[in-house]
Amino acid sequence: MLFIDGLIYTLYDNYTYKFWNWDSSMTLGKIARSIGFSLSLAGFSSGVAGDEILQTHSDDGKWIYASSVDLRNSFIGTGSKYSDFTQALGPPSISQSFSKAVTLGEGGYITLNFNGCASNGKGYDLEIIEISRPEAINVRVSSKNSPGHFVDLGIFKRPENENFFRIDLDNFGINHVGKVQIGYAGEKTFPPYNGPDVDSVKLRSCGFLS
Repeated sequence: MLFIDGLIYTLYDNYTYKFWNWDSSMTLGKIARSIGFSLSLAGFSSGVAGDEILQTHSDDGKWIYASSVDLRNSFIGTGSKYSDFTQALGPPSISQSFSKAVTLGEGGYITLNFNGCASNGKGYDLEIIEISRPEAINVRVSSKNSPGHFVDLGIFKRPENENFFRIDLDNFGINHVGKVQIGYAGEKTFPPYNGPDVDSVKLRSCGFLS
């Protein structure tokens, strides 16, 4: 583990993984927990929820934004400079700056948790907002009752003239979602921008079904 320019870094093999921005809330307990994380280097992981980066966002009655990152089931792949997972939390930044998104890297993925109740309703139920050029993204979801079991929804790519793509859970027979896992889908780009550049993810609230 290294402390450089106000950032905590934890080393995994030949990769450097940025863990936390240092701030007044940092505790020795949080630092100690960072040493024990085990992140898979190959494919998606489907373990139960592990330690999290927390950033609470409220349910506005219609949509729920990602509120925390499941660190045990997230990994920044190769060729990414912009590796701050927290940039995928909360509402979109409405910015084309790479520093306002998380670039997943080649082979990378992120697992997001949501506070509150998310459910299938009328129309689309899941929206993923990306910056820069459109890139293929693999999307998986799990339910609140089975957080370690992910259903693969497939590979999606947004249109050139949009910064998002949307998924209707009716097409997959899914009614309630607890986690969303999104990741690299094999499309080659160029370092330090390898992989999808994710700005925000939201789900339909149980209070907004029609």
